[in-house]
Amino acid sequence: MRNLFALVTVLGLVGFGSDPANADLILFSNFSPADGNGFNEFSGVSVSGAGSEYNAQAMPFTPSATANLGSIDIALFWVNFGGSTATGIVRLYNDGGSGVPGSALESFNVTTSGGPTPLHVTSALNPVLTSGTQYWLAALPFEDNSSMIWHRNSSGQTDIPAYSGDGTTWTAADPPPQDLMAFRINGPAVVPEPSSLSLLAVAAAWMAGYRPLRARSRGRPASAS
Repeated sequence: MRNLFALVTVLGLVGFGSDPANADLILFSNFSPADGNGFNEFSGVSVSGAGSEYNAQAMPFTPSATANLGSIDIALFWVNFGGSTATGIVRLYNDGGSGVPGSALESFNVTTSGGPTPLHVTSALNPVLTSGTQYWLAALPFEDNSSMIWHRNSSGQTDIPAYSGDGTTWTAADPPPQDLMAFRINGPAVVPEPSSLSLLAVAAAWMAGYRPLRARSRGRPASAS
C-alpha cells in the first residue's frame, strides 16, 4: 500500500512539473463548440472538377497564436454522383492581398468520405503561422470527375471567401460577408516537458530500488531488548 502511495505521489509531481501551455493548440476553428466538430450538414459549396463545372473554394482565417501548423480538420465530403471520384486537394495559402489567396504553403492530396466525421490531414512541412496574419484554406478538385461538398460552419462565423474556376486564378466573392465553410487549424501535438520526463525517470528509478530495500528490511533480525 505504501508502495502504491509513493508511486502516486511521484507521478503527481510529474503532473505538477508539466507546462499547461504546451497542450494541443487550436489556432483557428469555426466548428460548433458544442461537440468540437459540429457544422451545417444541410448547406455547403461545391468543389468539383472540369467534368461538370470546375469549382475551387478558399476561406480566409487568422490564427489566434503564432505556432507551426500541426494538422487540419475540414468538413469536406464526397458526393456520390454518377461515377464521381472522392479525390481532392486541401491547400494552405499565404494572403495575396485584394481578398484572394497568394502563394501556397502546403498541399495535401486527399480522398474524402461520405461523412460525417471531418477529414483530418497532418502537416509534413509544419509552416509557421503568425498570429494576427491572414491565411487561406482552400479545397480544390484533383480530377475532372471529382465531386465534393464543403459544408458551412454552424457557429455563425462570416467573412468574404474566394473562388476559382481553374485552380490558379482566384476571385473574391461579392459582399456582404457570408457563412464560411467549416474547418479547424491545429498547432503542434503535445510534447512532454523535459521537467516531466526527468521526474518520471526519477520515479521509475525510485520504484526499482524500493522492492529490494523492503525485502532486506524484512529479513533483518529483530534487535534484542
